[in-house]
Amino acid sequence: MTACKFPLLFLLLISPLASLAQSQIPYETPNRDSIMYTEGASRIGPPKKPKLSKEAKAALAPPDDLKLAYREFLKQKNTGLIRLLRRKENKERLMVSAENPTVYIPFRNGGSYYSFSNRKHGDEITPEIRLGKFNHDYSPGKAYLGPGGYIGFITKLGDVAIEDVSVYRKEAKFLVDLVAPNKEQAARQYRGLSESGFDIDGVFYRNWAWAEENTTYLQRTIDYDRADLLVAFRTVREETDGSFVILWKILKKYPIPVFKKKRILYLDGDRVSERLIHDPGL
Repeated sequence: MTACKFPLLFLLLISPLASLAQSQIPYETPNRDSIMYTEGASRIGPPKKPKLSKEAKAALAPPDDLKLAYREFLKQKNTGLIRLLRRKENKERLMVSAENPTVYIPFRNGGSYYSFSNRKHGDEITPEIRLGKFNHDYSPGKAYLGPGGYIGFITKLGDVAIEDVSVYRKEAKFLVDLVAPNKEQAARQYRGLSESGFDIDGVFYRNWAWAEENTTYLQRTIDYDRADLLVAFRTVREETDGSFVILWKILKKYPIPVFKKKRILYLDGDRVSERLIHDPGL
């Protein structure tokens, strides 16, 4: 990849939005302490951690035969074997597993999300991988995989052994070299790039890729104040219920990204107060 190719692409894609974006009032992400709840209203913060039954834990666990097949690989640091379950409609709780179709998974995402950094499913974590499906006319019910977090890029490597994937592959270069923006407006522009997708030297990056059995992927997940990871994973089996068993390895951990903040003054009644907000600049 030439040194100027991606910067030129980036500027061409974001320049029409720059003037409009800079004029917008910066958005300040609420934290748990600032969120207020009303009786009977929808809860927008993390719910209480649910208790999983033995059946639910079994539904989320990978099959024993695959744990045995990959036991040597799983002895390595920062590796794992997981199952991502297909979720139903957004308004439903998922009640499906390969072992028992009546198992109740008490998560809003129905076991379709997972955090590599926390090594668990659940609503109280930000997912670093998710299994979803499209309902468009051209792809009814077709499953996709993608990174969670604030910014995420994924590329498909094909039928490649996960042991052969490293940070030195051609497909990894953009993901390895990407520096997490420390200003919110620049981060939003990266999100726009990930939604539309783009090509660099024959490698296509986007925030989702079709879920296919026996396929290896590379992804970078940037989640501010939580984690920044480069992960290789392989879909080693698609189950009859539509769930996927995934073998994964963290290739690189980056420093936890944070947004740069600035201090502003504002009128609070008849007095001047101050607070910190995200720096919206590029």
